[in-house]
Amino acid sequence: MQMQGTVIQKNGRYTVRIITQTGYLSGTQLIALSEIAMRYSKADLFFTSRGTIEISDVEEEKVQDLIACLGKANISVGGTGTTVRAVTQCKGATCRSSLSDPGRLSKILDEKFFGEAVPKKFKISVFGCRNSTGKAMCNDVGIVAANMQRQYYVYLGGMAGHNVRQGQKLDKLVPENEIVPLVRRCLDFYKQHGQEKERFGQMLERLDIDINKTFFN
Repeated sequence: MQMQGTVIQKNGRYTVRIITQTGYLSGTQLIALSEIAMRYSKADLFFTSRGTIEISDVEEEKVQDLIACLGKANISVGGTGTTVRAVTQCKGATCRSSLSDPGRLSKILDEKFFGEAVPKKFKISVFGCRNSTGKAMCNDVGIVAANMQRQYYVYLGGMAGHNVRQGQKLDKLVPENEIVPLVRRCLDFYKQHGQEKERFGQMLERLDIDINKTFFN
């Protein structure tokens, strides 16, 4: 049985996917990761667009030992299968354009929802200003700071890949304290009505859902 956090390559070897804390690892973790990767693979590390790190070309018989070594270094694996994926964010509060601290909100969302089982993968991202609107539209839930009063534009049902779908924006700004309940409603509805291997946005289209009435009225 394939383990969570691993992907079978076309050559029969494995890629092991490292989960960061919304894009961050400590210096100590990076040093440990580098040493472990060199011990179990000759391939370079790959940093993905969703803030994960992949160790590729790992022989099958070494995968469990590799994951065990990562665990001892306080490094987690995951981000595969029909689950809520690791929450991503932009650079954060240090950016001159940022209207909020996306790191705070993305960490809360990651702790609440990461790894939850869903009909297909489910992606959440948080951004500090409208410069990242295009990225937000490509997520199942894309959250963009609208002002410095902790209010957000929220886009629902977006996805990239070979079936691109632009996320729909809720008509009203969403206060920060309503973001977690909103995501909870989206996930509960998705798990109740979504079909196997159907993305959230595809479900919204199939059922002709009014996102404002259903999720944030």
